[in-house]
Amino acid sequence: MRASNGAESPPGAAAITAPSRPLREILHNSSWAIAGTAVSAGGLFVETVLLAGQLGVHSYGVFVLAIAYAEGVQTLLDFRTREAMTKSLSEFLALNDRASAAALVKVLWFIDLVVSAVALALVVVSSRYLAGHLLHEPNADYLVQIAAVGTFFGALDATGGTILRVFNRFGVTFTATTATTILRLGLISAGVAMNFSVVGFLWVRVAAEVATTAVMAALTLVVLKKALWRERRASYAVLRSRRHELRQFLLSTNVAGLLRLASSKFDVLIVGFVGTPGVAALYKVAVQFGTSPLLIADPLFIAVYPPFSRWWTLGLRGQIRMVTRRTTVVIACLAIPIAVALALASKPLLDVTVGAEFSAASTPLIILLAATVPSVILFWTRPVMLSMGEAGLSTAFIAVGSALELALLFILVPPFGAVGAAVSVGSMYVVTLLLTTAHLSRRKML
Repeated sequence: MRASNGAESPPGAAAITAPSRPLREILHNSSWAIAGTAVSAGGLFVETVLLAGQLGVHSYGVFVLAIAYAEGVQTLLDFRTREAMTKSLSEFLALNDRASAAALVKVLWFIDLVVSAVALALVVVSSRYLAGHLLHEPNADYLVQIAAVGTFFGALDATGGTILRVFNRFGVTFTATTATTILRLGLISAGVAMNFSVVGFLWVRVAAEVATTAVMAALTLVVLKKALWRERRASYAVLRSRRHELRQFLLSTNVAGLLRLASSKFDVLIVGFVGTPGVAALYKVAVQFGTSPLLIADPLFIAVYPPFSRWWTLGLRGQIRMVTRRTTVVIACLAIPIAVALALASKPLLDVTVGAEFSAASTPLIILLAATVPSVILFWTRPVMLSMGEAGLSTAFIAVGSALELALLFILVPPFGAVGAAVSVGSMYVVTLLLTTAHLSRRKML
């Protein structure tokens, strides 16, 4: 097939005829992804309000720290199979290599199962030590163990949503997310009505994770049966030519996941170690509100990563640049007003939602807003790098930002508490974004 200028078009280019079609695809999928994230975020917001109000600062801090440790160990071992699934499965489907696609799904699910089981065992073994040093309650190791059970079941669904999105089942994912969020809130509300303690709410979390995994697994199997049933017996051997590439990608994303502990789990753990559960609770609430603009970025990442990987494979670089430039303008118009409104209303918002005892979270909330908004506007930087096959370099950029964050956490948290933690985490977002955009500018992908 040849273009109008006589040059040969990339394979598969005929599937994208109108210049606006890629953007329409992104907008359509993004609308479902944003709607799903809005439901999840709304549910998480209500969950935070219910739990913080029911448990109070100290008990809520214990609850948060128990879960943070269990999820931290999981993230420590996690190979981020979601990102590998998105990139490789999108490529295999674009090339109509369905045997490799089926083999990939089975291999990555098995990796998740093994990693989750090992993480559960490590948390159980270390829970006695952690209870005294992290929760400041030596006999509360059972709380960490219950949290680990919930994390285990939640991790089994690591790639389910990813597979649905690669197959463009964004609407199905939204429906499942809405149903499981309603169920989760219903269980928590019942716990509040029955005056549950930390133990009760941890078991509620286990039940919610089991239900969510069951729903997503069932939907994923339906889609896979329709698309890849004939190739269900495909073995790992069909991936022989891609083994090295896949291993390198998984190792890079594993390191990236480890580094993300600093901004998603490790920060809370450090605050718990060098501070108190109360300080950890204040910081957790600040993060819940202060990083809320990222809720726009996460679903957009999910929406653009599969087509970016497909377009890069097909040589459609211009499509990627067109989408990134247009979405940057749109997201800036959404994220900046939201951030300004949250900053201005931070203290009364905290007073009304989680109570006056959490009002000290206002300043770290504002700091986090200022640091995360640029990353929201340029949400596409990491998926572009991953699509280019530069997972290792992207991980290196995250490493630099995370190293700075960790150093600042130990320096700033003891004297400044939650405010120091917010400054530390904010530095990671800013430095990582600066390094990434500078590289993409050199590669002429801005």
